[in-house]
Amino acid sequence: MTANLVIVFFQAPLSIDGVALAAKGILTSPKAHLAPPRKKSLKCTHCHKDGHTIDRCYFLHRFPPGSRKTGTNYKSRAHQVSSATNTPSTSSLPFTIDQCRQLLTLLNNATYSSSMATHVSNTEHLLSGLKDLPHYENAISRGAFAAVKRKIFVTCSAGNSGPYPYSVENTAPWITTVGAGSIDRAFPVLVQLGNGKAYVGSSLYTSNFTSRKIPLKYLGDCCFIDTLHGNVKGKIVVCTSEYNSFDIGFVVQEAGGVGLIQLNSRNLGEDLRAVAFTVPAAAVGFKEGLEIITYIHTTEYPTASFRFYNLSVIGKNRAPAVASFSSRGPNFIIPEILKPDLLAPGINILAAFVPNLAPSGSPYDPRRVDFNLLSGTSMACPNLAPSGSPYKP
Repeated sequence: MTANLVIVFFQAPLSIDGVALAAKGILTSPKAHLAPPRKKSLKCTHCHKDGHTIDRCYFLHRFPPGSRKTGTNYKSRAHQVSSATNTPSTSSLPFTIDQCRQLLTLLNNATYSSSMATHVSNTEHLLSGLKDLPHYENAISRGAFAAVKRKIFVTCSAGNSGPYPYSVENTAPWITTVGAGSIDRAFPVLVQLGNGKAYVGSSLYTSNFTSRKIPLKYLGDCCFIDTLHGNVKGKIVVCTSEYNSFDIGFVVQEAGGVGLIQLNSRNLGEDLRAVAFTVPAAAVGFKEGLEIITYIHTTEYPTASFRFYNLSVIGKNRAPAVASFSSRGPNFIIPEILKPDLLAPGINILAAFVPNLAPSGSPYDPRRVDFNLLSGTSMACPNLAPSGSPYKP
């Protein structure tokens, strides 16, 4: 019987502990923190009993006449050894123990600023997580190697840091690295402009809402809680976003807007991820978005209307195409080894969902569902695991 192992890697700040600092010479070696010797290994040379030393025996039962005291402290040598080993020596430390604890707290609580990630170069963007570590220092690579040695097929997600180059993760040669691709299923909504042009977007908004022509309000980049500017009451808001988010529709709804046209950024391209909006809304691809923006800027009173079909359409989209968010090569560690290895469906994948979380993941969404449409390389990776289970490395 062949087992299969699916390892999904999520980027997160690495936890730094005393062992890591010990390797850099800041703290004493973890080997110094040894447990005290067991009582059974102690032997008293006075009463010839186990479990204590002669010093402890003299201290409890008084010293016999003519005996020599070994010191003013009559506690057992075991206790002395325990105290010595459990208290790191601070004589060679560049920091005090309190300073080391403060340093550990700062390092473990440090987060990678999202504003920083959008302004740094591609190379700097890659220096978080485990992807830049050699395979022999990478916990996932080492664990996968141990599994492959035992004839277990290992597949890992490539990461969701695309479309930047050198962003692929889990690049060990013995790991099957899986990127995310599109599927030929669509959840269409028709967006018709006042000039007669129509565009097909994507949405999971469930309603028979068919609007008349409603004024459009272009806001540039999409806004979030307490950041909406301009009068949007009674209008359809048009804005550009780096990712499809329920919160954007929620902000529009709270401000009195009647709809949302969310335009993909250049990085998102033509990916149309279905979002369960609670306001009439549609996500539109980058190219169509440019045409909508041009219409708004060249028309005195721009308008648009929605038509929702409440169905899924199969076979209309070209698939598979690499998802915009799927991490790209080349391999950061060994460029000669091509990564990712394979592409699997990773956009709008139907999956079981946790009952205590909203389908949008937003704290402002009160809805609860048993199944949801999810996107990511973490959805693509499990699709490949059953196919690889008959294969023995």
